[in-house]
Amino acid sequence: MTRAYITMDVTDNGDISKSIVVDLEKIARETLLVDPLTQLVSYDSMANFIKRRLSRKDLDPCFLAIGDVDGLREYVSSCNNASNDMFGHLAGNHCMKLVGKTVAEWQARQDPASVWLSGTFGGDEVIIFSQGGHYSDFINRVRELSCDIARTCPRPCSFAGSEYSPTGTNHDNPEAAYRAWVSRVDRTLFEAKSKRTKIEDEGFVITCSGKP
Repeated sequence: MTRAYITMDVTDNGDISKSIVVDLEKIARETLLVDPLTQLVSYDSMANFIKRRLSRKDLDPCFLAIGDVDGLREYVSSCNNASNDMFGHLAGNHCMKLVGKTVAEWQARQDPASVWLSGTFGGDEVIIFSQGGHYSDFINRVRELSCDIARTCPRPCSFAGSEYSPTGTNHDNPEAAYRAWVSRVDRTLFEAKSKRTKIEDEGFVITCSGKP
């Protein structure tokens, strides 16, 4: 539902001028759908929110991090083998619920002066979007999140992060800009995960070199 807020300014001669102010942030939050398992924003809603942001010409710095829970499939298998009453992906669901809870608690601690939104791709991936502030601060916050997940959840989560670099024309095609940005971060994450050689390398946070 779209809400319009009317502000009324009284001039010196007593006239009232009315201007309608649309709270875009509130509208966006009202239309966001939530993933029932993690209670994070669902993929489609997250993607649409980011694309709306990237379409703006007066774009503030935007940052993105994609996280993938390390070894979730192996964790589920080990739980199934260790318990006679464990079936399907109950262990995985429990892990992702804890991840979602940890991400939500972490987001609640972030600077309200910046935009923060946490969602999921489904499965074992989470996505963090922020607008405003500095990239180095964003990456430090993501590192804090990675540590929180390692402390509170059965499996750690590795992240790749990137800063969005707008050009003079890519706000005209936010769909293409979004796909290029997310694909690049996701590819960087899984390339790094494929090169790991020991369990101590889990729960890392890396940054994409250059800008999309």
